[in-house]
Amino acid sequence: MATALERFEEWLGRERVEVDKQVVRIEVKEGDGTRHCAVYAARDLDLDLVEGKEDVDGDGDGEGEPTTATVAVRIPKDACLTRRTTECARRLEDSEVGGPLALIVALMHETSLGARSRWRPYLDLIPTREDSLPVFWSDEDLRYLAGTSLEEKVELDRALMAEDYEAIVRPFFEEAGAEGSGGGVTVDDFRAAASLVASRAFRVDSKHGDGMVPVADLFNHRTDKENVRIYGDSDDESDEEEGEGEAGEQKQKEECLEMLVVRGAKKHEEVFNTFGVHGNAGLIHKYGFSELDNSHTEVEVSEEHVAEVVGEAEYKAALEALGLESAVAEGEEGEGDEGIESSSEEEAEVKLPADFVVTPDGDLSEDLKAVLEHASKSAGSKDSALLFHQLVLEVLTLRMSAYPRLQEGGGDDAQEEEEGGGSSSKEDLSFLRQSFEPCVAGGGCTYAGKAAGLVLRITEKRALETAMLNTVDRLRAHAADKKGNRNNKEEVGQRKKRRKIVSGTIYDPTVVFEK
Repeated sequence: MATALERFEEWLGRERVEVDKQVVRIEVKEGDGTRHCAVYAARDLDLDLVEGKEDVDGDGDGEGEPTTATVAVRIPKDACLTRRTTECARRLEDSEVGGPLALIVALMHETSLGARSRWRPYLDLIPTREDSLPVFWSDEDLRYLAGTSLEEKVELDRALMAEDYEAIVRPFFEEAGAEGSGGGVTVDDFRAAASLVASRAFRVDSKHGDGMVPVADLFNHRTDKENVRIYGDSDDESDEEEGEGEAGEQKQKEECLEMLVVRGAKKHEEVFNTFGVHGNAGLIHKYGFSELDNSHTEVEVSEEHVAEVVGEAEYKAALEALGLESAVAEGEEGEGDEGIESSSEEEAEVKLPADFVVTPDGDLSEDLKAVLEHASKSAGSKDSALLFHQLVLEVLTLRMSAYPRLQEGGGDDAQEEEEGGGSSSKEDLSFLRQSFEPCVAGGGCTYAGKAAGLVLRITEKRALETAMLNTVDRLRAHAADKKGNRNNKEEVGQRKKRRKIVSGTIYDPTVVFEK
């Protein structure tokens, strides 16, 4: 009997998906009831990049296109499972279901067809759902996210998913009735399909929207160390017009996504793709894994922590003076006089939400720095610079205390207070290595499930520890400067963009680079 991989590879041939086996090979490893797919180099892959050409990958490093664009995989867009290619495409087009939800519905429909689905061999190869996503974790496992920037996001995700199912997805299948094969779908079916779309979907183009892209989603992710990237033709208005007649249909079928080699690899080494540049909070939220060597992990600092350090009255005054809005006020509107409030609805409309973040390099975001500077200058201190550094250290220390100490099994350590506080990143790293093994795929630095939550703790704590050490150094330098040391050079933090570490739903797609 043919294996799932053999059936899938036969299906690839029928769908005109080209995998250059002289470049890469697909492997499937099974164990503990889990199937792990990965792609490996079939030979040494060498590549030189031309410096100074157009930054096609958009990562700002100035590197141009590969001098030799080795195509590892070519995937016709028609072979991708999208809102346009699914059997229920007509009903989707006539419905109000759009965006990522359209792909989730398409995937649910094709799954419900069983052997009748055109994508059955592909669906048989990939998991039925991504259990490593936090929305599926037990309460015990979720303790590993305690104190992290992702802690409060899981319940919100679950609520939003339930809302999408009841308001949009369930009515779609109920209206289909006997016509559709998915009349008996459940919220669990929706959550399973949503997890696959969250962790595997790519942007195909403006016509197809997001899509399940066979083969492309078998490449595992490595941040900043990808060997291939997925490229597609740029969206063109003429694409919308060229779908009529046999010539248009043939052209649409020939339109392809390509996996191009962009970084070398040795024979038998795993070949990685990129799902975009994410910190570990973003990786866990959307894909269910994190990386020990991820250099993009930032740490959110809550407004409550800042207000506790500077005082609530001063915090309100700082926001007012800086033209910032309190997210806490928005969440507590109509709940009485407690908490932090904005002065008026009119003003809140034109104010930007406060962005309090510590970067991987230990720098403070512009807003956090500005609020603490305002507080230090408003205090009437003779040395506002010294007070500023002291406030920074207090905020960082308070933020660090948000992580509970973990013991084996994920529970909180009841002796934490007696032992004098939480653990360091090094202690957590030791606990990680004693308790968990890295993923089979991922180069030995990738962890999934609750272990990924522990890695998030570690990488966030590293950023906070770096910031605390930087602040202590600045306090010492400030003291030396007061004594007449003119050689002191204080670092100036780079201006940071406003951003949220984790935003949107888990089913937002990854990117496809334009050719």
